[in-house]
Amino acid sequence: MSGTFEGKPAIQGWFEKFFQQFPKTQFTVRHMLVADIFALTGNNVVAAEWELALTNRDGVEFQNSGVTVLTIKNAQVVKGQDYLTTIALRRGEEYRRLWGE
Repeated sequence: MSGTFEGKPAIQGWFEKFFQQFPKTQFTVRHMLVADIFALTGNNVVAAEWELALTNRDGVEFQNSGVTVLTIKNAQVVKGQDYLTTIALRRGEEYRRLWGE
């Protein structure tokens, strides 16, 4: 689930695996922050506070919340970082059950 993913194929692969494991997802954006709302050059930093409720293939429900920060240069996202603020499943066996072995 975690790590560094670079390039479109790696990022696409991560999302494909995620949606296979979690066929039911509800993603809610609570707040959006933009470093420079007047930036016309395509360079900026954007942050979103979000909540996520999902259910895996086995029916295990999970909730999480966090903040995603995107760095944009020349109108393209060049870096994305997620900061998780709520982790409902803390023990390793529960985490493995949620994501699968």
